[in-house]
Amino acid sequence: MILTRVDKGFVIHLRRYGWAAASVLTVLAIVLFVDASRGPDLRGRSFRIGHEESPPVQYVTADGGPSGTVIDILREAARRGGIQLIWVHSHVGAEKSFNTREMDLWPIFSDLPWRRARFFVSRPYTFVRYWLVVNQERPLTSAREAS
Repeated sequence: MILTRVDKGFVIHLRRYGWAAASVLTVLAIVLFVDASRGPDLRGRSFRIGHEESPPVQYVTADGGPSGTVIDILREAARRGGIQLIWVHSHVGAEKSFNTREMDLWPIFSDLPWRRARFFVSRPYTFVRYWLVVNQERPLTSAREAS
C-alpha cells in the first residue's frame, strides 16, 4: 500500500494523539453511562402515600394524619430528595388502595411472592420484628389460647 503525504501525516498524528482521543472517548462514555444509570430526577414531583394504623411503627393521629418512626423516615427521605408526599389515610389497606390507584406509594408493604407480579417492592429500608412473649408459668398449649 502506498501512502500519500496526507496519509502519512494522518498516521503520524494518529500515533502521536491517538491515546488522547481514546482517553477522551473513554471518559465521555463513562460519564454518559453514569448519568444514564442514575435514574429519573424526581425533584418537585408529588406522590400520594397511604398510611394506616400499624403499631408500633405507624399510627393515625386524632386528626387523621400519619405519625410514627416509618413516617418520620419517609418524610426525611422525601425532603432530601425534593419530593412532596401527600399523606392519605386509607381504610382499605395497601393492595386495594393500589388497585384503585388511590395511592402511589405505601410505607410498609411485605414482599410476598404473589405481589411481585402486580407491584414493585423496593429493597427494605427497615426491618420490624415481632415477638410472642408467654408467661413460663402458664405456657400456651394451642393457638386458641393466644387470642
